Amino acid sequence: DGSRDALLDGKIGTLVDPRSVEEITNVIRKVLNKEISPELLDRERLRKEAIRAYGFDMFTKRVLDLIHELQ
Repeated sequence: DGSRDALLDGKIGTLVDPRSVEEITNVIRKVLNKEISPELLDRERLRKEAIRAYGFDMFTKRVLDLIHELQ
């Protein structure tokens, strides 16, 4: 489903079985009660990690890598 990649294998979010309403509910409850790792509640850290992984610089690098592979 791609969530593992989007969440950087749990580095910027909690991984759950997307078909399990119970797991999703439990994680939402934990987030709202701040019962998860403080790192996953640190908005600035999460923003920086997401930009580092998916921002324009990384996109440009991946495109250039692909172009070089095709040459």
